[in-house]
Order: sequence, then structure tokens, then C-alpha cells
Amino acid sequence: MMKKQTNKLSFWLVGCLVMLGLSFAACNPGGDDNHTLTPEQQQQAYQQARGNYAGKLFFSRLDATNGNIVKDSSAIRWEINTDSTLIIKAFPMRLFAEYVNDNALKAALRNAPDQDIKCFTYYYHLNPVGFLISPVSPVFTLNYGGQDHKISIAFFIRNSYSFGVLNRARLSQMQIIAASLQVDAMSSTYLKKSVGFVFQGNGSR
Repeated sequence: MMKKQTNKLSFWLVGCLVMLGLSFAACNPGGDDNHTLTPEQQQQAYQQARGNYAGKLFFSRLDATNGNIVKDSSAIRWEINTDSTLIIKAFPMRLFAEYVNDNALKAALRNAPDQDIKCFTYYYHLNPVGFLISPVSPVFTLNYGGQDHKISIAFFIRNSYSFGVLNRARLSQMQIIAASLQVDAMSSTYLKKSVGFVFQGNGSR
């Protein structure tokens, strides 16, 4: 039953990411050499993108009562204040409780503190503005099972499915994908599968 539920979750996520990609097909970072920008063009792209953003973080979870997929969202903010970084503010780490099987870890994650996530950016498209996103792994401590544990979450980096776009109306959409959740630097991951998160928001200077 758990495998079936996880597959349902994955299918919904794929659909969500496909829709995001279709919305900005002209900005797809799929390896087109024509999308390589000069340093001057990258600065132009950054100048268009810089600012503070507020909007929604979209994700999916399983309804424990019936096993159905529930599409949900949470308020989120992010900042673009340098030409090579983006900061996601107060990302709700509790969301990862939905994607692990270990009951003790799941319970601890539900009370995990929010974390800022620093991301490196690489601008590859000017009109509309497009950039690859490489999140730096957030690391934090949770206490469960009678002791402290170091939690580290790794995301896909410089990946064609981890990117952001911005139109002239300063509407931005982004997606990042978590690849693994490690406890105490162990090599195995506690995530059932890779997990995608979709952002949509408006920017201001």
C-alpha cells in the first residue's frame, strides 16, 4: 500500500512540474547552446530578477485517513540580492515528515525549525529571465530517541529540473528537488523518493 501511495505522489509531482515547464517552454534549460549568455547579459538578467519575492510553496502530501493525495501550499518568501545567490527564507522543514518512513524521525521532523536555504544561481536566459538553482544542503539538529541527530538534506544542483523563471510582470516560478535526507552523515537516505517543491510569487524592489 505504501509503495502504491508513493507512486501516486510521484505521478502528481511529475504533472505539476510538467505544467510549470509548459508555462515557460521558451525558457527550458534543456542544454540549448543558444541559451548561453554573455557576462553582460547575465548581469542584465540578474538586474531584472533582483528583489524580494512573496508567494506560495506548493507540495503534496498523503491523507492518512484515505491514502489520497492532497495538494497543499504554504506561504513562502525568497530574496535575490546578488548575481549568484538566492535565499529561500524560513523553508518549512516539517514538510519532510511526509516523505520518510522512520516513525521516530517523522515525529521529530514535524517539529523541525524552519531553515533558510541558500542557493547558487546561474542565469542562462534573458527574455524571459531563466536561471538554474543549486541549493546548499541545509543542516540542522533534531533530538529524538534520547539523543541529538544531525539532519542534512541534499538537493539536485545545476539540474535542468531545478530552475527558476521570471516574466516582465515580475511573476516568478521556481522548482527545486530534494534528492536525499541523511541522518548523522550516514550515506543512506531516509527519503522514500526524491521530492519536488514548486514556488510561485511576485517580486518587489
